[in-house]
Amino acid sequence: MNIKRYEHMPYYFYPSGVSVVKLEDRVINFLDWMCDAHEEARNPHDKNHSFYSRAVFVYKNFMRYSNPTVCNIMFDTQATRPEYDRLNSIITSQTRSFYLAAVAVHSVAFMYMSFFFRYRRLGAMPTFFVASAYYYAFGMVNDILYSSFVDKRIVQEAKIMGLGQHAQPVNTRKNRGFNFI
Repeated sequence: MNIKRYEHMPYYFYPSGVSVVKLEDRVINFLDWMCDAHEEARNPHDKNHSFYSRAVFVYKNFMRYSNPTVCNIMFDTQATRPEYDRLNSIITSQTRSFYLAAVAVHSVAFMYMSFFFRYRRLGAMPTFFVASAYYYAFGMVNDILYSSFVDKRIVQEAKIMGLGQHAQPVNTRKNRGFNFI
């Protein structure tokens, strides 16, 4: 081994570090192409961005991409800038309200369950049944809260803007044209 001291920092695990970095680059490139290979035709401004800048963009815009009505309006029509700004404003404020309501509801549910099960001994099967029931209740409560806080306002605003044909309530299917991938 002819690595000189301080040639590569830290010199004592440089070979292992190189293999880890190469593996990380391969995984990141795989994820990058898996997620964004179909977006080249839609978003030509994304051409020279790195995986990290795309990941930050998705992180900052996740709430917009997770709502089907907003996605339909952004990808299927050329709305005006004020309409996009209005939708972004609504989805930002309503998503914040949704998260606050979900935290409150689930905190109260956990407190009630803790109070209800405080002196009871549960075996493996009853614990499994309680966990399964809460799992399904968690999903249904979140769907109801999202529909009432976020989706209702977005669909209502899309109809007011005259873009009602792109409105798609959550958990519904919509037939797509050729432009949807």
